[in-house]
Amino acid sequence: MLLCSPEHAKVKRSAAHYGKQAQLVHAVDSCVCITCVSVLFYCCVSCVSCSCREHQARLLQKHFDMSYEQVVSQQRLIYGDYLVPGAEPKVYMQVQDVPGLIKLIESYLEDYNSTSTRPMKLVLFLDAIEHVSRICRIIRQPLGNALLLGVGGSGRQSLARLAAFMCDYELFQIEIAKGYGNTEWREDLKRVLRKAG
Repeated sequence: MLLCSPEHAKVKRSAAHYGKQAQLVHAVDSCVCITCVSVLFYCCVSCVSCSCREHQARLLQKHFDMSYEQVVSQQRLIYGDYLVPGAEPKVYMQVQDVPGLIKLIESYLEDYNSTSTRPMKLVLFLDAIEHVSRICRIIRQPLGNALLLGVGGSGRQSLARLAAFMCDYELFQIEIAKGYGNTEWREDLKRVLRKAG
């Protein structure tokens, strides 16, 4: 479910963001008419098969009579609920200041390194920050999980650790060593289930 403000432009921008990510979105808002919701759902479903920007631009022009540039004012659409550290409740919103976002994520990394016994030395370029934002969104959802694919050394584990830290989650990792068997697996499973409550 996508929660956003009553403004149609924000709903359209959110739909473009989710369509870009090739995901289905149900836009539910009391101030958005049912026609807009069905069109947004159609836009997102259509973008699953073709995530190209031209297709999104055609759909926005056809159904909303707006160009892609009018709806998406920035080159990269990044959303997150970590923009205000320690905020309660966390508000999921669009990132307006990309240079400020880079500094914020770097400060999260510094905080992680200062509290962790295994500090990470990461170069946080914009694509990595987008991945951290996606991982944060996924793990904050109920029963959220992701399979991170990529070549060895591409940063999957490090970005997942950083995202868990940003969401104030405790990370548990199984350490497989020589002689690790069913007994050790059961003990690790007991330990993580006790931590989960």
